[in-house]
Amino acid sequence: MEPAPNANAIEHYKGLPAYGLVRHAAEVIPHRMAVVYGEKSWTYEELNFDIVRCAAMLQGYGVQPGDRVGVLLPNVPEFIVAVNAIWRAGAIVVALSPLSAANEIDKLVDETECRVIITLDMLAHLLAPSHEKLDHTFYVSIREHLPAFKQLGYLWMRQQRVGTWSLPSDTAHHWLREEIAITRREWRSVPIAPQTDAAYILPTGGTTGAPKAVTLSHENMVANAWQQLMWTDRRFAEDTMLAVLPFFHSYGVSAMVMGGAAMGATLVLHHRFNVRQAIALMVQHRPTVLHAVPAMLSAMNDRLNEYPSDLSSLKWVISGGAPLDAQIAETFSQHSDALVVEGFGLSEASPVTHVGDLFDEPCYGTIGLPLPETQCRIVDEHGGLDDLGCGVVGEMIVRGPQVMLGYW
Repeated sequence: MEPAPNANAIEHYKGLPAYGLVRHAAEVIPHRMAVVYGEKSWTYEELNFDIVRCAAMLQGYGVQPGDRVGVLLPNVPEFIVAVNAIWRAGAIVVALSPLSAANEIDKLVDETECRVIITLDMLAHLLAPSHEKLDHTFYVSIREHLPAFKQLGYLWMRQQRVGTWSLPSDTAHHWLREEIAITRREWRSVPIAPQTDAAYILPTGGTTGAPKAVTLSHENMVANAWQQLMWTDRRFAEDTMLAVLPFFHSYGVSAMVMGGAAMGATLVLHHRFNVRQAIALMVQHRPTVLHAVPAMLSAMNDRLNEYPSDLSSLKWVISGGAPLDAQIAETFSQHSDALVVEGFGLSEASPVTHVGDLFDEPCYGTIGLPLPETQCRIVDEHGGLDDLGCGVVGEMIVRGPQVMLGYW
């Protein structure tokens, strides 16, 4: 008898380190496509191979358990390799946003005592204030993923942004792919306590409005991916996701980098959302799942109203990050015939706490239901702890395995 499609999905999140989701997929579906980017693709086995070699390489350059390693990358395959490799080395990822100013990045580097950063070459100028504080900088380039006729244009754009045609290559500056390729070191296993060991640090406005750095454990991140897997009725190795939400945001890393691996999904990457490119990728690769924010759906609606495209492969569209207008949701559903639901979360909760029902009619204007093992209450927003009745405005409090360790 053929096994059920979800027979190989992880049973639970307990005891798994954050890198365990890709490792599991590589063990049970090694030849399934994990990542597609441009004209290149990687199976789960190939992706995990790169991760292990990258982890060994980082250990060779002195990265120790508990060290903080910055990642300043858009949605490229190296983001997935880097964060999983950092976790395999026992270190902690510091999520740096390409949209931040150089002084904001420098402040987070100081606060976390980050001494190693993996960055896009096009963003090297953002590290200028932090240059003297770093022991190692590893560069990633989109150029190597481009066809030959576009590579010169990329170099010209980099020169305009960074101010130089060539980046330093010395004992403190390295090219990530080259270092992964030439390393001869073996990865050394590092003991990890998933429930208490920090895995991910990311800046947020915080619950009080003051900028803070959220600290998520390995268990926080794996639990939130498992919760999303359970919400799909444990679909595994069935789906393709268009991954254009920024990975450096909590929604992107949880729903696609972590959630995608938990579902054994194929991720179709693009380094930055562009409405025409996003629609073209959906037509070409036929994704079944799209994570988005309302502004993305609105922009695609405008384009699709003028230039209809076949998006019939889409099964589910999950919107978060801001309230979703019912008209935007209905219009996109008409263009794609997908079920469009809304979700809710916050960085302090890894971030997803609620999602609309994926197996029922849409209920626009609501954030859905709490994910598995998530408890939710609505209480007096002025500090009371009494539960409020239906239709009464209050403050929502949540508890679950995805809630952070605390602020850094």
